[in-house]
Amino acid sequence: IRHECRGALAPWRAAAAERRPVMCQVDGEKRRLYARLHSAGHLLDVAVHNLGFRWRPGKGYHFPDGPYVEYAMTDEGRQLDHKDPKAKQAAVDEIGAKLRELIAKASAVRVDLVDGVRTVAFEDVSCGCGGTHVSQTAELGEVIVKKLQAKQGNMRVSYSVN
Repeated sequence: IRHECRGALAPWRAAAAERRPVMCQVDGEKRRLYARLHSAGHLLDVAVHNLGFRWRPGKGYHFPDGPYVEYAMTDEGRQLDHKDPKAKQAAVDEIGAKLRELIAKASAVRVDLVDGVRTVAFEDVSCGCGGTHVSQTAELGEVIVKKLQAKQGNMRVSYSVN
């Protein structure tokens, strides 16, 4: 856990050295935004999978200045001609529609400990994750798929939350 301290650090260091309790304050609004951004990335995995793409999730960036999930494209499942702008736009529209459908279901987000690993499950897709999540999909609000960008065998899906 990383704590960002404001003000004088000496009292914090002294408390830590003496193992005394300290008071931390969480910015609730910012935490909810980050939970929505992070959870939207997981739900994007579900939408992509449900549409028949068998892209492997890899790198994810879930912050307000440009969230995305990057997938390794595979030869399995549904294929997308990433050089065809109309095909890419159709996929953006389909993924967006699937996200709206999944959000409207207001499904529970399950967090479990499996063999000592914290996992999170959205619908039927789970993975190891230590991030902050919403408790059910309706809390995401609107998730907008902005674009698909193919690069070096990967597909980057950029999105935003409103």
